[in-house]
Amino acid sequence: MTAVSRSALTLFLVSSTFACQPETDRATDYLESSWTSEEDFRIGDAMAGSALFSRVPYLRVSPDGSRVFVVEPREASVTVWSPEGSLLLALGGSGQGPGDFMGPYKVHIEENGFYVRDRQRFSLFSSAGDLLRTIPGPPTLARYQGFLLRADAVLTDGTYLGVPEIPAHIMLGMWGDDPFDELPLLRVEQSSGEWSVESFFSVDARNGILGIEHPDGAAEGIQAGAQPFGDADLYEFDPGTETVVVVRRNRNAGLAEVIEVSAAGDTVWRRELRLEPVELPAATAEEAVEARVESFREGEELSYAAAREAVEDALYVPEFYPSVERLRLASSGQVWLRSWERFDTLRAWYSIGRGDMESAPRRVLLPEWLDVMDGTESHVWGVWLDPLDINYVVGRRLVPPGT
Repeated sequence: MTAVSRSALTLFLVSSTFACQPETDRATDYLESSWTSEEDFRIGDAMAGSALFSRVPYLRVSPDGSRVFVVEPREASVTVWSPEGSLLLALGGSGQGPGDFMGPYKVHIEENGFYVRDRQRFSLFSSAGDLLRTIPGPPTLARYQGFLLRADAVLTDGTYLGVPEIPAHIMLGMWGDDPFDELPLLRVEQSSGEWSVESFFSVDARNGILGIEHPDGAAEGIQAGAQPFGDADLYEFDPGTETVVVVRRNRNAGLAEVIEVSAAGDTVWRRELRLEPVELPAATAEEAVEARVESFREGEELSYAAAREAVEDALYVPEFYPSVERLRLASSGQVWLRSWERFDTLRAWYSIGRGDMESAPRRVLLPEWLDVMDGTESHVWGVWLDPLDINYVVGRRLVPPGT
């Protein structure tokens, strides 16, 4: 992992200025030329101070916008709603029986039904919610260089797409081995009773994991997490098209490359996008350092100086934010990308059609609290957490510039 050295980080914190803010005339032009949104749908019930939903980390919307699939891992459930808030289907329950879930975390919508990705298996349902069959995850005998596999997608022929489950300390080379600078995207398939595991593409994994090593070198002292300003490649599998979409964001400031690759390893399309570069403020970097120093010292007899030295050695602090912070594949067939651009309480998202090489990206300013999870041609969908920590699923209508 490439990280800024302690001395360079200190210099950065002392000398770097706050993120460049657009001049008034440019900001006005930017706002006037961007799409915005307004709330259209809200699904949730706050009666008597209770919430209809627990934490909702994932949702999907059918391409026609008529059904909203909400995943609640804590409740081991998947529910399906109309945009107006009518409950259409309720699936799951904690358990290992048919139709039960152990930890659902994804839904893939198909033409005649959908499947739910659970921790251990895929459960396929009809559009009416009837369980059709269950597909287990890849067998433990199918491994990549000795590592177990995490399959996030299953194709119609039974082929899995996924990645190896490599522990953070091994990814970072903390035990003396070379670090994994690349993460292979895997195709796992069975032929004549034998399982094969092949890498069909690799993503840049550098600067993705934050691994803070205890000064005494004890393996159990490693604290791992995500680099707050990391620029490792983003990727998302699409079992419907049997492809993966990758965003490379560690090029020049503001530059992002979007690549779609088939499960056979062929490039379907690629496109470069030049977004507005955003400098990383010195104060933001310092806050990240202090937060992790405090967390690292918790429960440890460790001096502030030693903890800060370990954090500064591990933290990746670039001059500019990565060009893209989030990647979402929308049911509309578009790629949605969140940049680091901010205007008061709004964040800039960009959407492009998959395969579109010419059209200008659509720039949409959305509330900072909204992490887009899916979108149709007319709406974006995500979750709103109110001041009482109640989860609401919200759909916001997209408003063209000048409307």
